[in-house]
Amino acid sequence: MVQGYTLILRFAFAFLLISLAYGVALAQKQGQARVDSLIAEIPSAKADSNHVKLLYTIGFELASTNASEALRYAEQTMKLARQIRWPLGIVGGCNLLGNIYFYKSDMHKALQMYLTGLKLAESIHSQYYISKLANNIGNIYTSIGNNPKAIEYYQKSLQIEQRMDPSGKGIAPSLVNLGTIYKRLKDYPQAIINLKQALTLSQQLNQKDIIGVSLVSLGSAYMAQQELVTSLRYLQQGLQIQKETGDGARVASTYDDVAQLYLRASSQPRQLPP
Repeated sequence: MVQGYTLILRFAFAFLLISLAYGVALAQKQGQARVDSLIAEIPSAKADSNHVKLLYTIGFELASTNASEALRYAEQTMKLARQIRWPLGIVGGCNLLGNIYFYKSDMHKALQMYLTGLKLAESIHSQYYISKLANNIGNIYTSIGNNPKAIEYYQKSLQIEQRMDPSGKGIAPSLVNLGTIYKRLKDYPQAIINLKQALTLSQQLNQKDIIGVSLVSLGSAYMAQQELVTSLRYLQQGLQIQKETGDGARVASTYDDVAQLYLRASSQPRQLPP
């Protein structure tokens, strides 16, 4: 029974990858239409902060799909922000450039831009960007495997979010990031504490994407501890949320997690229902 269910999950995973490819292509087409409409506004834009925001938005929209083109608009963002002497715009430009280099897998340049932006954000007391940049720096350190530094910056971001708004939407993502790091360190009890806090807060704020990530991450943490029944419950709940939000990539990944769980259960068949 376990083997048959696993095969079904594998077929579902393959089908979802095909569906995901179609969905990505459609989203890119819709995203390009938005970018084209924003680009059309540039000729009539004045050299002011709104123009900086326009260039930033174009770069942001392109960052994950066309990094080279996004880089051009990010550089224009920085140039104009410096020209009109708008520090907040420069900070935003640093963050955008960091994002683009991150997507290009150039972690050294991404980290440089984030750290430059963080220093300037701190000098102008922009709590929003201090939190955002600290979180992004945490992402860099996570990517290169420097877990202590990742925890340091995720906690910095979390503390700022908690001061700005104790019930704010920025808190749950930081808790998820911390939970992910503690899972990597195999500190599953601490991971579960952070992830359950993220789940509770995201449910209160109806942040469905974070709810889904929290549930699946909890399922993964319990699986690592061989608590397979609890793991399956969280994975199934997370899968349902991901389907509701249309998150094809995560749905496919979660199906694979469930398949892995049933493979583990093959040696402990009484742990799971047939």
